[in-house]
Amino acid sequence: MTRSKTPILIIVDGISTVGKTSIIGNARRGIEAAGFKVHVQTFKAAKDHVIGKTRSDYMINQAMDFDAQIEQLGRDGHHVIICDGHPFISEPIVNTHIKLDSSSLWHHVKKPDFVMILSSTATVIHQHQDGKANPLSFKDIIRQLDKFGQLSSADVGSTNIMRVTVADCNNFLYAAGDLRATARKLLDRKGAAA
Repeated sequence: MTRSKTPILIIVDGISTVGKTSIIGNARRGIEAAGFKVHVQTFKAAKDHVIGKTRSDYMINQAMDFDAQIEQLGRDGHHVIICDGHPFISEPIVNTHIKLDSSSLWHHVKKPDFVMILSSTATVIHQHQDGKANPLSFKDIIRQLDKFGQLSSADVGSTNIMRVTVADCNNFLYAAGDLRATARKLLDRKGAAA
C-alpha cells in the first residue's frame, strides 16, 4: 500500500495540567508499537514580557513555522503528528487580552485531521495546579474550562472533534486508547485512499 507523504495531524488541547502530555505519551507508545512513526510537537509559550499584538504575532508565527515543517516530517517517514496544544486554540483562551480569530487563521495552515479537547472538574485541575510556580486561580480555572468547552469546529479547524473529561488514572488510559484508535482509523483511511 502506498502511503501519502503528508502525516495525519492530531491536536490534543485543554487547560494546563489536565493531562495532555501524559495522554499523548501513552498514545504515542501504542501507535509506534503498531509500526508507525510519530512526531510530537509542542509550542513555546510567549515570554511573560511579550504582550498584546506582539505576543499574538509570536504565537501565529510559531504555528506558521510548524506548518512549513509538516511536509518535511512526512518525507522523513513520520505517519502521525500529535500537537501538545496549539496556539490557534489555546492562546485566545489562556490570554484574555489577546484577540485571535482562530477560524480565519486555519485557512493559512494545514487543518488538523482530528482534535481532542480534554476537560476535567475545576477541583481536579486546582489540585493538579498545586505546587506549580504560577497556579491558576479558581476563577481562571472555571473560565478556561468553560471556554475550552465552548470551542466550535471553526475554532479548532476540524469537524472531527472528541471531547474527553479526565478525572483519574482510568480516564487517562481511556483517553489515550481513544487517541490511539482514532489515529489508526485515520491512518487506515488515508492508506486506503492513497
